[in-house]
Formats: sequence, C-alpha cells, structure tokens
Amino acid sequence: KIKLEVSNMISLQHNNCSVEFKLSEYVIETRTLFGTSHSSTNSRTNALFCVKINGIESYGEVGLPPKKKGVYFADYSDVEYFFDYYTKEVENVITNFGSLEEEINQYNPFKELPERYFSVTRLSQLTNESKQLEDVVKILFFSLDKSTENYKNELDENNNDNEEEIDKKQMFGALRASYSGFEAAILSYWA
Repeated sequence: KIKLEVSNMISLQHNNCSVEFKLSEYVIETRTLFGTSHSSTNSRTNALFCVKINGIESYGEVGLPPKKKGVYFADYSDVEYFFDYYTKEVENVITNFGSLEEEINQYNPFKELPERYFSVTRLSQLTNESKQLEDVVKILFFSLDKSTENYKNELDENNNDNEEEIDKKQMFGALRASYSGFEAAILSYWA
C-alpha cells in the first residue's frame, strides 16, 4: 500500500519558462514486517521530488529509513527543511539573474566528471535547445550547488557559535539525501 501526500510546492517563472517544485511524502506500507540489522518496520517514509518545467514533469526519489545515530541520518522533516532552503535559493537566483547571468553562463554542473559521463546532457552541447530553457536548467543546478555551499557554511557558523555541538554528520546526511533527490529530478528532465 502506498500513500502519497504533497507537503511542499512552489511555482516560479523565468522569462517564458515556468518552473514548479513539489515535495511529497511517499509512505510505503508492507503486508508483513521486514527487518534490517538496525530496525524492523512495516512502513517506510520516502521523499518524492518533482520538478516541472514548462509542463514536463521529472522525478527524483530518496529512501529515508528511520533515523539511527551513526547509521541513517535524514528523515522527511530534514528533507522538507532543505526543500525550502533550495527553493528559496532558486527564487533568489531568478530574482537576481541579471547580476548573476555571467557567473551562471560560465557554470558547468558536470565540471568534476570525466567527459564520458553525461556526454549527451552536458549543457554546452545542447545547442538546439532554447537559450531560455538552458538558462532554467543551469539555474536549477547552480542553485543546488549554491544552496549546498550556503547550507554547509551555515552549519559551520552555527557550530562555531554554539557551545552545544551540532551533529554535522546528521546534518550532512540530510543534505546528501535532499541533494540526491533534486539532482535526480533535474537530470531526469534532460533524459
């Protein structure tokens, strides 16, 4: 049995392109109890990310086992937090696109990877695509990297200001889960 409930949604516009983000809690209930070395359960809550650009939807999914210190680091509320964090960054980048356009045009989300990976989807090779659509996809990847960088910096600042030690591993686990979901949805759009 599967339950799907949209918990967060935001719609944005850049030039003539519409972008919509949805985050859904995706609960899977099994008929029988199943166990891992860490827990037993008959349900699992996952996160389903949807990115819709000009009416075309693409998805990314993240499995979220129950949190267990030192093992599983993210739950749905962590993903919701980063969803809000990321979508605010996208909104900020769109709002300030004029001053960021040169940086975004030079941005390459695949720069860390060997040329053989994502060779068809590398933005520099998408010459037949409209400039506006290419800008939107670059904005999404650029914002994902920027929000990740800002999130990490915020963790470092909070960790230095607080006497109470923040469990960075926990927070980075939440970040990785959320990043993966968005990245999968954006890459799926290009597929």
